[in-house]
Amino acid sequence: MLATKRRLPGGAARGANVIARLEGATQPKRLVVVSGHYDSINSKYDATRGGIDSTGDAPGADDDASGTAVVIACARALASMRFAASIELAAYTAEEQGLLGSAAHASALKAAGAQVELAIANDIVGASRGPDGAVRDGYVRLFSPCPNGLDSPARNAARHVAEVAAMYVPGFEARLIFRKDRFGRGGDHLSFDQAGFAGIRFTEPRENYAHQHQNVREEEGTSYGDRVEHLDFEYLARVARVNAAAIAEWASAPAPPMITSSPSPPRRTSSPPRPSMRSCPPKPTMQSRPSVPTSTSLLEVPRMTRVPGGHEAALCGSTKTS
Repeated sequence: MLATKRRLPGGAARGANVIARLEGATQPKRLVVVSGHYDSINSKYDATRGGIDSTGDAPGADDDASGTAVVIACARALASMRFAASIELAAYTAEEQGLLGSAAHASALKAAGAQVELAIANDIVGASRGPDGAVRDGYVRLFSPCPNGLDSPARNAARHVAEVAAMYVPGFEARLIFRKDRFGRGGDHLSFDQAGFAGIRFTEPRENYAHQHQNVREEEGTSYGDRVEHLDFEYLARVARVNAAAIAEWASAPAPPMITSSPSPPRRTSSPPRPSMRSCPPKPTMQSRPSVPTSTSLLEVPRMTRVPGGHEAALCGSTKTS
């Protein structure tokens, strides 16, 4: 997989996705994917090399070592278990270059006819403190694309994941955000959405852009750079628990129903004659209609006799039910 010369000084480079697969026990063709990306990027332009600074430190602790850590934690938690569907745990390359790693994976799965039911991307999920200094550690945002603007498999999947979070991680919310991503931003879940799969994304409550895509430095009293000291590991652990629970629930569930087409019944060219109502006893008047019995064990109800052809039914007598 080649990255562009524009983003990588010195020419194209080759990257590799790291993917582990837990084979499904009974329905291995069904697939759930969970991912993070292990690459990072700086912000400064390197005039001598032409492109983004590729020699300075780019720790990428939150974007996206945090998501990669979630994937590894899920692998450790689920490796000894067996599920109906298969699970793939991916650490993608070249997300910062334009979702190249996830696009290659999603395209390969689509070409192979894989039944990808859900793809979860974890990207920037490790910090609870926002740029205003406030700590918001009670929820993680959950984005879900909806191409038609009404509803989508991704949006329904997000609703299910939110319910799972409430069940298995009490006091922590997967907060539904009905957008494909943040304004002007993107992530690896969009590669699956573009391939026709249900892709959703976890992201922390309030991102601090001083800690994203920034060269490491101190400037006018502000600490720039995506460094590990800005992370909240208790918060990150909660996000990992939500992921593990969602994956286990989905991979254990039955396959979704398949929509199939069936031949339409032959159209009737002519209607059968309507039955005569003369053979039925006259309907009782209000004065002669019997009262409803007070006991619920015996109830007189009219018997509906279905006439062949389905056009009319005649009320003929009554039947007793208990």
